[in-house]
Amino acid sequence: MVKRTSINEQSKKMSKADKNYPLDVKIPNNIMVEVTNLCNLRCRMCYNQRMKRKKGFMLFSLFKRIVDQAVDLKIENMGLYTTGESFLHPKIFEFIKYAKQKGIRYVYITTNGQALDDEKIEKIFESGLDSIKFSIDAGNKQRYESLKTGASW
Repeated sequence: MVKRTSINEQSKKMSKADKNYPLDVKIPNNIMVEVTNLCNLRCRMCYNQRMKRKKGFMLFSLFKRIVDQAVDLKIENMGLYTTGESFLHPKIFEFIKYAKQKGIRYVYITTNGQALDDEKIEKIFESGLDSIKFSIDAGNKQRYESLKTGASW
């Protein structure tokens, strides 16, 4: 079994290895977490459709470990998106609430908005999400729908 260590523990070990060259690691205050790499669209400019890795949802247990370590490292901001549509994740609102309860100051998501309905919009407000940005990528229906296959203007 492999023993997992935090970034801080690894940094301390590396600094002890060579006292002449201490490792002074500045931890960023922002972290991006890919809660899913599944997407409901096929956008022409997006890498998602060309990904070779397995697609799926992050387990809540893994997310909790990430958040707990982030809090220990004094990370203040957390984005819950990268290559997938976060609002497809069935536990996204639990993820947001957990991060906020543990002390992540600013939790944010960028979304294509296509997975949102009235119920999810209400849950966004209840969850404590600090910011939501919508990827529009076009100024009219024709261009939008030609760039974002599967989207509805």
